Amino acid sequence: MQLWFAHKTEVTLRQQLVTQIVLGILSGELEPGQRLPSTRELARRFRLHPNTVSSGYRQLVRSRLRHWLELQPPDRFLVVEPDEELRQILSLEVERGVTLPVRSCGLADLRMPQTLDGAIPLALPTKTKAVR
Repeated sequence: MQLWFAHKTEVTLRQQLVTQIVLGILSGELEPGQRLPSTRELARRFRLHPNTVSSGYRQLVRSRLRHWLELQPPDRFLVVEPDEELRQILSLEVERGVTLPVRSCGLADLRMPQTLDGAIPLALPTKTKAVR
């Protein structure tokens, strides 16, 4: 499983780690019993503080993971991007790295509640405020 970290965003590194691992589990990329990298290895590889990695791992084995697994699993990723050409490029890139289907939409489409039903919305960091 590939991990990516953005060091200068509003989302904490710990939460980025937890979210990526949960998505790996839900998408089937991480299989039951598959070992995650050690705290030290992950911290060294991505220049994270070991306590950040350790805290993220602890969070995974607590109530958050149980809560996510009890929910209806998502049936697709939804790329939300106002620019149609960029939306197509992003969708193709996401499709290459995930096992769930990928759909896309513009901001106006989010006004219809069924657009998000069963989806994991994805947006570029520069567009998150507009998407929210």
